[in-house]
Order: sequence, then structure tokens, then C-alpha cells
Amino acid sequence: MNLPTRAGVVVGVYLGVHLLFAIWQPLSLWGVDLRGYFSLPAQIAFAVLSLGLLVPAGRRTLLSLLARFSRTALSLSSNRIWIPIATAALAVGLFVVFRSATHLLGDGYLYIRELDDSIWQHGPRTDRAPLTFFLIRQLHHVGLWQDGETTYRMYSIISGAFFVLTTLLVCGRMGKTRLESTVLLGSLWTVGLVQVFFGYVENYAFHLVVLIVYLYTAFVSTEKNTTPWLSAIVLGLLLPLHFAYIFLLPSLFVLTFLCSPAARSLRDVKTWIGAVALSAGALALGTLILLAIGFDPVTFFVKNQGSHLLPLLDEPNYRQHYRMFSLNHALDLVNLLLLVAPAAVLVPLIVGRRRPRRFPLFLIVTAGAGFLFAFLANPEIGIFRDWDVLSLGALPLVLAAGLILLDAIPDSRQLAGTAILIFGAALLNTAAWVGVNADPDRSTARFEHLLKTAPLSAHALSYGWESLGSLYFQQGKNEAATNAYNQAAGATSGNPRHWLSLGSIQLKAGNFDQAMEHYQKALSIAPDRGDVHRRIGELYLQKQDLVAAETSLKHAIELAPLDADAYVLLGEVYMKRQQFRQAKPVYERAISLNPRSVEAHSNLASALYGAGEFQPAIQSAEQALKLNPDQGNALYVIGACYWRTNQEEKGAEYLRRFLEVDPDNPNAEAVRKILTR
Repeated sequence: MNLPTRAGVVVGVYLGVHLLFAIWQPLSLWGVDLRGYFSLPAQIAFAVLSLGLLVPAGRRTLLSLLARFSRTALSLSSNRIWIPIATAALAVGLFVVFRSATHLLGDGYLYIRELDDSIWQHGPRTDRAPLTFFLIRQLHHVGLWQDGETTYRMYSIISGAFFVLTTLLVCGRMGKTRLESTVLLGSLWTVGLVQVFFGYVENYAFHLVVLIVYLYTAFVSTEKNTTPWLSAIVLGLLLPLHFAYIFLLPSLFVLTFLCSPAARSLRDVKTWIGAVALSAGALALGTLILLAIGFDPVTFFVKNQGSHLLPLLDEPNYRQHYRMFSLNHALDLVNLLLLVAPAAVLVPLIVGRRRPRRFPLFLIVTAGAGFLFAFLANPEIGIFRDWDVLSLGALPLVLAAGLILLDAIPDSRQLAGTAILIFGAALLNTAAWVGVNADPDRSTARFEHLLKTAPLSAHALSYGWESLGSLYFQQGKNEAATNAYNQAAGATSGNPRHWLSLGSIQLKAGNFDQAMEHYQKALSIAPDRGDVHRRIGELYLQKQDLVAAETSLKHAIELAPLDADAYVLLGEVYMKRQQFRQAKPVYERAISLNPRSVEAHSNLASALYGAGEFQPAIQSAEQALKLNPDQGNALYVIGACYWRTNQEEKGAEYLRRFLEVDPDNPNAEAVRKILTR
């Protein structure tokens, strides 16, 4: 079978499997099941596009379009620099239009909530990515927006723009011809990892930009046979971005030997010394960066950070569904490759065995170390952990696939035809992946389906159902949220958060007895958790039992003195008693803990207004409006203060706006009467 025929057969089978799993899923092959979440017309469109890719006439049309693109986008001369910038701007438009609709994968909702509540202000989150969290905190503080979701979306999309510009530059330099550069660009732009640039709420978007720079500096070193000191510097930046990049140290070691001028580098003492020195230098630079941002690496590593290692022979436990060498684990890794790096699967099947050049060998070592890391340290909550689904080892792997393709097919016509088949199929896969996540119903349906069918640990099920329950609760789907939280509690009954969530649903519905039953269950599990007592205090507050509410909320503050929400609720107790001067310091404390709390600023304004301090009340209400221009109570307080100080015309302006944004407010009727006099 000649190469073009083999390419058509391999890609045809690959696309056929996608279509098969759109209508029939005998097992959880989540790497190719994406079409099943689209409507029939969309599935037909995919089939037509697949057919167009496999038919020679369709490929010729695509090649003609790509030829025009490569003549422009890869023209990086100084007088045409606007072209790659325009390409990046177009990509940003796609990132915005098809942005992720939900944040179920990874820790998205957790990170957003913690940013919005200013939790990182008091105990900065670092996890294993201290520099990344530092950068996101800085972006959040200087941003013109106010919410954590926007911060993460901006971080994701801006990183995507840099990724497009960087890959245009890198591929333009790595390819000897425009065709080669286009092939390499196709390998990088069709990889499933680009999902992180579509407003994806997680930490890894900017990492990919720096990783591309690392791979490029390594390419330059191998081409020029120079010491890869620049690669060591870039690796020194990657390490504090995420400690998982320690897996790149072997690649730096190998790169030093590949670039060594010695005839037999493995026997050359200077090469060994250079490899050790460069690796040590990268570690030292990473440490200096950590110290510069105020992170204490010694304290961090002395503490027990836990382990993600899968058991080799021991029985899997609550956090692990399978052993390291098991069919389910192997299937998850296959799914991982099919989802994020299909080109890396297709290229070897098409070109067969080829002895890689020095740089592809470096890329294979880099990717191999990354996937070995994923194999040994597979996260305990499986597909919902983005560094599992969006494995960082995929980027060097697909770049290696592109370079191997260039080596294996010297004929330009065959190369172009084969590349369009492979990367066209990869693009269809990635487009479906982005399309699923861009639609709230599709992304939610897929997530829930995988919770029911994928091999997951009890911890994975608990975390997954809890995330889904939070989404349903935000959407007002209380019945679906209740079911999800019950599933989470069934997987891990000892987690008090699940019972608190179930109680909150009942409290929202006004079912006080059922809510208290769930809260008491949480209290029996974790009697010293402040948020449990805060929720009980909130329940008493809604029941108008102010004495019990005050007792519970003060106890919550004793147990969790940094819980701003507990202070806000305690302030409400005093407000209901019209104890305005007692409420004032409580709200001020809430604001000091969470300066972005609209409710705290607005309620402080109400307390000051009640105490007759009109000018301070206006100032507090204005702070609330800066955070939320449509905050009804703040508009009311400003209008009332101006009205009370004989500035009726100015007050009427705010009161009319108050009626527009909050017409059902208890004060609305009185305001209407005042304005119609």
C-alpha cells in the first residue's frame, strides 16, 4: 500500500470511529465521542466535511486556500508585521465567540469563587503553580473588571493571542520552505490543547506559550550545535509556573548531549558537567523567582503535599479507581491522546518507522517524559482534571509528528496531501471539542454522561457531582441540583460540603426544617467548621430568630475569623434590630476581608444612612456601584441621602434609576409616591 493510500485509509478509519461513536458507544471512549452531543444536522455536516477531506478534489480546494494563507500569515518581514497581528486578532475573535460555556473541567468554579471572595488576599493559593497564581492575582487586581471569571477568561484569551503570534514566528523559522512552516503550524494549531485559549478557567494557558519558546530555543541549539543555556533559562521560568515541569529536566539533559561538539558526547566529561550545570541553573533560577514573589519553597516541600501516584500492586483506594497497569488506565491514556493529540497517533500509523533527527528525538524525549508523568501520577479525579485531559506532553509530541512527517515525505505534493489529511482530521476533532464546551447544554450533558459511564474513583464522583450540582443550583435547576448533590453525598457521605449544599437548596425553597436537617448532618461531620455555623445562622436569620442567628454567626466568626460572609450576615441581624451603629463595624470588617463584596458596601451604606451619617453613606454606596452599577440598594441609599439633605433633584435621579433596576424592592412603592408628589 503506497503512502497516499495508507494515509487515506488511516484517516478514514479514524473519522469513521468518530461517526460510529456518535450513534453507538459500547464503551467510554471519551476521546472520540464528541459528535454524539451534537444535533443530527451537525453530525451530517461533520460527515460531509470528513468526506470532503478524504476526496482528492476536496483536498485540492483546501490546499489552495492554505497556500494563500501561508503566503500572507507566514510573511514576517517588518513591513508586513500587521499580517500576523491581524491573524492573532482573528484568533482572539474565535476564542471569544466560542468561549467555554461552563467551568466543569478542572477547578474553574472553585478558582472563580475564591477570587471573587478575596480568599487569596488572606491566604494566597499556590498549589503546585505559585508563579501562575501570582500572575493571575496581579491581573485580577489591576483589571478594570470586577469578577474572577472575567480575570481567568482574559488570562486565557490573551495567552491565546501570544500563542498564535509565537507559533507563527517559531514555525516560520523552523520550516525551510513555506510548505514546511505551514505543516508545522498545522500540527500546533490543530492540537486539542488550544481549548485552554477559549476562555477556559484554569491555569495552563500561558504555560503553553512559554513551552513553545522552550522548544524553539532547543531547536535553535540543535541546529547550531550551541550550548542550550537559553533553554535552561526558559525552563527556569517554567518550573515556578508549575512544578510538574520538573519532567522537562531530562529533556534539557538530553539536549545538552545532542548539542555537544564532542564526537562521543556520552563519554565526554565536559558534556556531563555542562548537562548537570544547566539543569542546576534552571532549578536555581526557578527558586530565585519563587523567592522574588514571596513563596517559601522550603516550607512548601517540607509539608506533606500528598501524592497522585497510582498504586502499582496495592488495592485502589477512595482517591484511585484503578492500578497503574490496568485496562481502564490504559484506555484513559488512549482517550487522552485521541482527544488532545490525534495527529501524534495518525502520523506513526501512516509513515511507519523512521529514525528521527536530533531535534525530533529531543521532542520525543520531552513528550515521553510528560506522558510518563501522566501515566505514573494520573490525578485521582480522572478526566475532570485538566492537566490530565489537556496533557502538557501533547505539544512537543505533535510538533515531533510534524517534523517526522517532513522527514518521511520529501515529495512536496505528497507531503501537502498527507498533511492536509492528518491535520484536517485533527482540526475536525478539536473543533468538535471546542464546540461541545462552548455550548452549556452540550458541555453539561457530556460531563454528566461521563460521570455515569467513565471509570472514576469515589473522590472523582464526589467532586464531579458536586461541580455539576453547583452549576445546576446557579441556573435555578433545584431538582437537578438536589439529585447531583445526593449523588455526590452517596459517593462521599463524609463530606460536609455536600450536606451544606443540599441544605442551601432547601433554604432557598423556604423549607426550613429540611434545610436544618441537612445542616445538622454537616455539623455532625464537622462541628468546628465555621461555614456550617454560618449557614445555620443564615437559616435562623431567615426565620427571624435573631437571637439564635446572632449566636450561630458569632460562633462561625470565632471558628473562621476571615469569613467575610459571616460578618455580612451578622450585620443583617443588627440591621433588623435597627442597631445601626453596631452594624457599622461589622460591615467594615467584612469589607476589609473582601473589598469586592458589593453586599458589604451596600449594607454599610444602609447602616450609615440609618445612623444619620449621610455623606459617609453616599461614599459607601458609591463604592458598591463601582463594583455593580445596577446595585439597587446602593442607588436607593444615595437617592434617599440626597433627598434628606434637600438635594431633591439630584436624589430623584438616583431614585428613578433604583426603580428601573429593582422595581420589586420593598422600598419601591414609597419611592414612587415620593417622586409623583
